[in-house]
Amino acid sequence: MGCICVRMGVETGNEHLRRNVLNKKITNQQIRTAAGHIKSYGIKLSTYNILGLPGETLESTMETYKLNKEIGTDFTQCSLLQPYPGTAIHRYISENGYLADDTLDASFFSSSRIRMENKKEIVNLQKLMQFFIQMNVPLFLVKIIIKLPANPFFDLVFKLNFIFNKMKLQKIRIFPTILLGMHSLSYMRGRRGGT
Repeated sequence: MGCICVRMGVETGNEHLRRNVLNKKITNQQIRTAAGHIKSYGIKLSTYNILGLPGETLESTMETYKLNKEIGTDFTQCSLLQPYPGTAIHRYISENGYLADDTLDASFFSSSRIRMENKKEIVNLQKLMQFFIQMNVPLFLVKIIIKLPANPFFDLVFKLNFIFNKMKLQKIRIFPTILLGMHSLSYMRGRRGGT
């Protein structure tokens, strides 16, 4: 049928957080089984993950890393929890004292307004998870690297990995895309001038 990729919401590798905080009643074994079926047909697997959940620890973020690595995800999209007002998760976070402030962040890829222990390490893991999985970085080294201060290099690694892996996953070739874009611009300029 031409299917090249399946996207799956793993959310977290910690079953307690997935079930009790996110209200997603799926086990890690069900995720492993589904991923195995997808991969057995040669289809690429993309997963959605959320770090910075209320009550999450550094160890439970490592469970998310380990599960994604274990299932062989080809693209690990990892965001930080953004509890939008009016949602059940926003109510849960507000009622349980996890909400640091009530302003919306610009992007769920850049920051989090959740109170959490080890916030620096969790945010660093969010930025570097795709790179770590792609490069098969051992867990002990992941734990060392994420303790480094947040820096623009981590942001750059995140952005480049995101772009290049999306292109690879969706089989988008860079040069034809650039040429098409240039052609489209010249066409649009020509159309505007002629009308």
